[in-house]
Amino acid sequence: MRFAKCLMFVYVLLVCGVCSAQSVAGMKLDANAGVPGPKLEQFAGKAPWIRVRIGRNETVLKLSGKGEVSVGPDDEMKNRAPVQKWDLPLEVSRKNGEYFIRSKKRGLVKWALPNLKIDAAAGGTLNWGDKKYPHTLLLVGMKGKGFDVVNHVPFEEYLPGVLARELFPNWDLKAFEAQAIAARSYALWEMTMKSGRWYDLESTTASQAYIGRTTAEKPLKAVKNTEGMVLTWKGRIVPAFYSSAHGGITNDASVALFGKTPTIAPLQGRNVGDFAKIGGKSYVWGPVKRDRAMLAKRLAAYGKVKGISLKGLKGIKNIYVSKKSRFGRPQEFTVVDVSGKKHLVVCEWFKNGCNYRGSGLPSLKKGQSLKSSFVTIKIVGKSVTFNGRGYGHGVGMSQWGAQGMALKGYDYKRILSQYYPGAGIAKIY
Repeated sequence: MRFAKCLMFVYVLLVCGVCSAQSVAGMKLDANAGVPGPKLEQFAGKAPWIRVRIGRNETVLKLSGKGEVSVGPDDEMKNRAPVQKWDLPLEVSRKNGEYFIRSKKRGLVKWALPNLKIDAAAGGTLNWGDKKYPHTLLLVGMKGKGFDVVNHVPFEEYLPGVLARELFPNWDLKAFEAQAIAARSYALWEMTMKSGRWYDLESTTASQAYIGRTTAEKPLKAVKNTEGMVLTWKGRIVPAFYSSAHGGITNDASVALFGKTPTIAPLQGRNVGDFAKIGGKSYVWGPVKRDRAMLAKRLAAYGKVKGISLKGLKGIKNIYVSKKSRFGRPQEFTVVDVSGKKHLVVCEWFKNGCNYRGSGLPSLKKGQSLKSSFVTIKIVGKSVTFNGRGYGHGVGMSQWGAQGMALKGYDYKRILSQYYPGAGIAKIY
């Protein structure tokens, strides 16, 4: 079978059990809830293209450089207008459903199109700001005058631009290779997670960071060395979440990433050791001292956005960890208001609430954000003081930990088995 040939390259890693349903913050969390990874055969044989949103509700797009680009309607509207060659630099804006396209040679042209497609010259890039994007930019009109900017790019050309942003250039190649497989697995999962969108992933840490085309040696080599390799579990691609540092203990996906993905064995919390110390960052941080009254306002405002009981928070009488994982990582916090009412909050929502900046609230000063929900809390007078470990949600691979393991001589297979226990690695194209 053609598919069987694609799976000749398979490694089986350390296996552990699957966790059961649990209750966090008053909500029953099913370990099977969320979106599972896609089946391996969905991408077997050929790498897909990916659509990455690099700009959101923009009003002006200015492309720099020399030479020409092709500008026209998207594929669905290709009969509405002909594709035209435009000289660079080029400026595009939008108003009342029309795109205004300007260049030095051609002047100003207006096109009444919902979307606008801009293709780079063969082998060239579309240079926006300080970044260079290969192949195609699709401008998708929003309500009003704004538009989203989406980079359409072959999948394996996308990945080096992720690694170049996610890891430091002086890190070990083995850490880059582990990151390449995790990033590939994560992106293929998110591509299938939501339908009906005009993009697959964000270019920010809302998905995974992406800087466009890179010439950096290690990202390019790591992607080439691991081409087509993904993490697998029972015939599906693992949603390979990762974050900066875990403080030695990972978290269950169904808790930290509530509702996004099942907690399959590779995404269970466990004691992974603090290899980040070897890598150079243990991320034991604090103290972070916050104003008690302002913290209550942030939590209440976040509660309103999420539609949870925190929206009714009236001051803070006490905060404590009300549920921990079997390895000691906080999974649920209880916030007690001045009336004595208890508000139960899932760990990442608690962290996000403490860091919430919307609803006209003032920005947090440098060093005042909580880096993770792996914290201890002390309330004295008008202040709430946090001390913590780790940086990020704590699910899956620790990037600093991967670097620490690489420095100890471990290859990408051993690194991935440490952070995604029970997963295999398969070359699907």
